[in-house]
Amino acid sequence: MNTPKNRLNIVINDYEAEKKTPFKPSHDFYRFIKIGKRRFHQLIRNEKPLMFDEMQRLADYFNVHILELHETTIKYLPKEPVTN
Repeated sequence: MNTPKNRLNIVINDYEAEKKTPFKPSHDFYRFIKIGKRRFHQLIRNEKPLMFDEMQRLADYFNVHILELHETTIKYLPKEPVTN
């Protein structure tokens, strides 16, 4: 499958690498993110843009910063939080 890479694909690939298992969305996943299967797959295929509330719920699920899902942000975001 030649899916164009977007930030959501990158986050999912990182999640799979961390868990060492392929990501398979469950009913609980769809309930948590409040996005239907069709919409989620449109987002993965880069057919539709992510809305802010969807970004927040996906970021919460995948335990990443919301800016990692935003297409126009800087390329590098530190993995660790910045502290004083």
